[in-house]
Amino acid sequence: MVILPVVVGTWWYRSVRYSGDQILIHTTQLYMHFLNRTPNMNMKRLIMVLTAAFEFDPRSNKEAVMRPMDNVEIPLLIRELGNVNEKKKELPFCLPYSVKSRVLLLAHLSRLEICQNLEEDYWFVIRKCPTLLQEMINVGCQLTMMANTRGGIHAPRLESIENCMKLSQMLVQSLWESKSALLQLPLFEEDNLKYCLSKKVIQCGGPNIYIKSAPISDHPVHQRYPIHEGQIKMELPVTTCVNV
Repeated sequence: MVILPVVVGTWWYRSVRYSGDQILIHTTQLYMHFLNRTPNMNMKRLIMVLTAAFEFDPRSNKEAVMRPMDNVEIPLLIRELGNVNEKKKELPFCLPYSVKSRVLLLAHLSRLEICQNLEEDYWFVIRKCPTLLQEMINVGCQLTMMANTRGGIHAPRLESIENCMKLSQMLVQSLWESKSALLQLPLFEEDNLKYCLSKKVIQCGGPNIYIKSAPISDHPVHQRYPIHEGQIKMELPVTTCVNV
């Protein structure tokens, strides 16, 4: 007699807090507020809004954790990243959970090394972001339909929705949009790219990209990522020359 009301109460409490896609209702309302307030949202603002989700707030989600070592490790990452607007006074972007999740996402896009103390939180943020981005796109579509039927609502610009899609791609590739597409190749990093550019060994033709290697046995990168002398043919699904 006691168990049934408890089960029903737990189900009702969860159904009130979460949407159909298991996103916190407060997060959906947050996205709706800022998309309505800033219809033309650039990438920097988009990342701030995305990582302000209540999924990353320990007060709203038990999976999110704020650790004592965050006061040491997060400032170190901020120093490497540069300006991440950590001193912004606007709520909720100035809250510790929002700053932490934003820094971890930016570190992911910049391919920075994450210390062991932050690794669990890092993967938690990265796994949550694709679902949250999809929710943001859904909210944008809802606002567009609402703006067409009644006044007082600002539909997000196409650029804002496009930035959501771009960020989804950047998240999967762990790469900023401005970076060379060659950095998506396994074991191909900045040092390899700089060497190829300096020797002008990148050629494009038809559907394939050719990297013709010069003698590189004396190059320091060769010890970590050995490239055989001769011609290396990499089959890539491209039809035009990749801009490096």
